[in-house]
Amino acid sequence: MLALIAAAPLLGFVLPSERVLLQLEERRARAKPLHIEADLAGDPRGVQAWAPRVVFELHPEFGARVSDSYGGRWLVRGRRVVASNRELVPDWIPALEILVLRSAEELQEWLDWARVDGQINQLGRCGEADCFVLGGRAATRQLWIDKDRFEILRWVAGSGRRIEFAQYANWGSVRFPSEIRVVERDENFAVFSVTAVRPIPELAEADFGPDWAQRPNSLQ
Repeated sequence: MLALIAAAPLLGFVLPSERVLLQLEERRARAKPLHIEADLAGDPRGVQAWAPRVVFELHPEFGARVSDSYGGRWLVRGRRVVASNRELVPDWIPALEILVLRSAEELQEWLDWARVDGQINQLGRCGEADCFVLGGRAATRQLWIDKDRFEILRWVAGSGRRIEFAQYANWGSVRFPSEIRVVERDENFAVFSVTAVRPIPELAEADFGPDWAQRPNSLQ
């Protein structure tokens, strides 16, 4: 009984949010841009059929390139689509830059953009993992981070939407989710089943110009 009482403070120990971001920074110091291929399934709600395959190319500094097997291309910089060869921006495009940002400062800027209160950090259970919950468990906007591996597991974005990063696996030298779920009001809206992940260190700022969106799409 005394042993259980003595252990209780340890079980409830929560790192300050700043320390959590610094731990993420330490683990991502050498992170490279990533090429991710995924199968897409979900409910297009009768607006337009979704392409079955999607490619994300994520850069820690320059943004994201998103392309699908129907020929769509979307260039994301500063967490918004800045160029596209399509009139509409699909609802299924998730904000994935939180998975590759390197520095604590960039991570804090992302929290500010997502309106997650980084001053609040609580413990929570996410599947089989114990997590730090930045923003707090009762908040409408939260970021869930595995407290042992410091991997992003869930982003509660508000307005009934959350993104879940599940089944982390080793893709060569890279740890990355095998499944990414966009959930709305507790129902899966879009599910990305990741089929390939590889570093693309050659990706540079020049590759994120608006003209990229107008080039032929190799996924077609």
